Amino acid sequence: MTSPDDEPVAGPVAENSTAEPNGESGSLLDEARAELEAKAPEQTDGIWLEELTARVAPHIRDWNISDCWRWSEWPDRDDVMPEGTPPVDVGIDLVARRRDDGKWVVRGTRL
Repeated sequence: MTSPDDEPVAGPVAENSTAEPNGESGSLLDEARAELEAKAPEQTDGIWLEELTARVAPHIRDWNISDCWRWSEWPDRDDVMPEGTPPVDVGIDLVARRRDDGKWVVRGTRL
């Protein structure tokens, strides 16, 4: 992702995407940026980034997300997934609902 000046910026809390649709102050995104800057150099399992992304996604207007959850916390998971689907990470990181049409979107990774 790049800024308007073509300089790289962090993905989940990019400087040029901070307009918050719900009218909250920018402090949530400022805190998220600080957390991202502090933890990004560390070697971790990435769960902190999933949690951070789920927390800030609804506040980034350009992402068009009304709600976002980690896979293990998605409240509708048991209703739509086949019986026996584990709540553990199966390659699906985040589940979100688009603001404009209410459709589900999924963010996943498989290494």
